[in-house]
Amino acid sequence: MKTLLLALLFFLIAPQAHAAIAFKGAGDGGHSAGTSYSNSITVPAGTDLLVIEPVTGGGSAPSAVTVGGIAASHIADCVVSANFGPCGAWYYKSPASGSVTIAVTGTSADTGFVWSAYSGVDQTNPIDSSNAPAKTTTTSYTMSTTVVATNAWLVGVIGNQSSGGSAGAGTTQRTTQTNGTLGGYGVYDSNGTVSTGSQSLVVTQTNQEISGVVFSLTPAAAVSNSFKILLWEF
Repeated sequence: MKTLLLALLFFLIAPQAHAAIAFKGAGDGGHSAGTSYSNSITVPAGTDLLVIEPVTGGGSAPSAVTVGGIAASHIADCVVSANFGPCGAWYYKSPASGSVTIAVTGTSADTGFVWSAYSGVDQTNPIDSSNAPAKTTTTSYTMSTTVVATNAWLVGVIGNQSSGGSAGAGTTQRTTQTNGTLGGYGVYDSNGTVSTGSQSLVVTQTNQEISGVVFSLTPAAAVSNSFKILLWEF
């Protein structure tokens, strides 16, 4: 009796896992008088996503941000206040490491930016959720958004009247800018994963007006592949 072995090869995709998001670096990009401003930063190696907070004077938020001459993507603007210059949240995917010029188009008085960098962020849908809470006068400002993705990080930007604030509970300050013409600005994050549902960053300060934007970063998918051989005997 002859034996025939048929080998069938199946390509199996394992349940989707996620890469870990990590903080790579941050800095104050500076500012100067005028309606536009540009300055070079050094992008850390391994960066998947640059977060940029542009700031300006006048009654409306910065209208454009470019990285190496290529347009960045807009998330949301801080609620405008008469007591400090408008700000917003923008991002840029897959920047090359090393020196790159960031340019901001503002409105009046003074223009500048601060930034932070992250790895392990999804490149198709990097922003999982976002919210621009109402401006308020307080010593403790809570920014909340409804997180959808598993293993997401929270990132937030703020503007206030003077200092850029300090980190509250469950929050890490990455960089600030104190601008005597416009006010204070800063980038904050959760420094780790957060659960799904409503999650918050907290910024503390002396009693003054503040507004901001908070958003969650989607982790990159890490797909694991395996092969399986099935044998039949006839």
